[in-house]
Amino acid sequence: MSYERRNRVLNKKLPSYAGFFVLLMTLCVTVLLSGNAFIFISRATVGSEPKNIQISNISDSSFTISYTTDASAVGTISYGFDTTTPNIALDNRDQQAGKAANYQVHFITVSNLAPATRYYYVIDSGSQKADNIGSHCEITKAAPLINPQSNQTILSGTVAQSDGSIPKEGIIYVSTDSSQQLSTLINPDGSYQLPLATMRTTTGSDAATLTPDTVLQLQAVTSTQTSTIKLLESQANQVPKIVLSQNYDFTLSPDQSASGSGQTASNSAAFPVLSTPAPVSSPEITSPTDTEAFSDRQPLFQGRALPNTEVDITIQSQQEISTTVHSDDSGSWEFRPPQALASGNHTITIKSVDATGVLQTLSRSFTVYAAGSKFIEPSVSPIQTPTTPIASASPTLAPTPTTIPTPTVTPTQAPTPTVSQNLTPVPSRAPLPKTGSSALVTGIIAAISTIGIGALLFFLSAI
Repeated sequence: MSYERRNRVLNKKLPSYAGFFVLLMTLCVTVLLSGNAFIFISRATVGSEPKNIQISNISDSSFTISYTTDASAVGTISYGFDTTTPNIALDNRDQQAGKAANYQVHFITVSNLAPATRYYYVIDSGSQKADNIGSHCEITKAAPLINPQSNQTILSGTVAQSDGSIPKEGIIYVSTDSSQQLSTLINPDGSYQLPLATMRTTTGSDAATLTPDTVLQLQAVTSTQTSTIKLLESQANQVPKIVLSQNYDFTLSPDQSASGSGQTASNSAAFPVLSTPAPVSSPEITSPTDTEAFSDRQPLFQGRALPNTEVDITIQSQQEISTTVHSDDSGSWEFRPPQALASGNHTITIKSVDATGVLQTLSRSFTVYAAGSKFIEPSVSPIQTPTTPIASASPTLAPTPTTIPTPTVTPTQAPTPTVSQNLTPVPSRAPLPKTGSSALVTGIIAAISTIGIGALLFFLSAI
């Protein structure tokens, strides 16, 4: 083959090879960028969805919106006199620090508002918005109090987790059967202080009347745990330490809550001695029971061991989870996985010493259902989980009494706190993720451009 002919062949083949190579690289890059974009959108959508939305601290000049998210995210409130002129309110901690940060427990106070005025707002949580069926939610500010409450009681106490550690984030809610709800963040040292003088009636038109015998209903809330507490106003100045996921009723007289304790019911303001479970001689798993099935993909595991003893926990899942917790003074322990477990069958194994000092091993099998289903595999039409309603402005909702727990400290998962204020709930839709991804758009543009180049090279090779 002559040199000139060989050059002509190469001149035709080389553009073809180059075009094929460019098309192949385009396909790989597009799939990679698109996959990363969809993964990012999916994770952001699941992790930043507002849950347990509560409205509290309603006054003539401010109100507080609080909620939790499965993953840490930035949370803000867009608000204004109408839907076209929004202002932005940052989380209370961001207002103090002067910059936005990620939280799982969100606490946003909107301040400097005009009294008796309607405001519109939307919750912006990470990549999601919580609104009222595509429009802003509404709230009407209360009027100034004519007869402010002279009560100087300050609700105070401390909160801890079952292993004795301090929760990183948390909120204390308090209300009565005839009042709106107040709230405050738990301090970094686990303490909280909340003045009760600002508490209003359910209509918001007057200050709530509190007497020493008024029953206060408290909720201590983190992103994964809740405790309910019932106590008298006369006991509010120094509430005993609250261990998360355990429920308390301090309104009962000592002889009702712990017989034979030597105390009497003569002092109704005294805190009763709460009975504790009998100690065990070897470790136990109380939840899950054998072959139990969970709809919650982050189930709370609980059990008993010797008091103040290490308990090694291993959960066999797609990725094995191993951790060590400590039982409390009564021997109770609990653990909730930091991430959602895959649907299917799993095994939890614990190791801890018994009363003779011998290391004991105990295992339980359990099942985790797919999200929105009662089956291991996701259903074709999963059950839609109802969203928490957003409160509107009409002060016609009668207060819903909080369910009162039994008087014994019970290490069970407490119910989700309920909104208690003078607002009528408005049905809201599930928050929708923001659309669009720069990585996805970049991939599409790159794909179109390089496909054009490849086609041109093929065309040139055919000439």
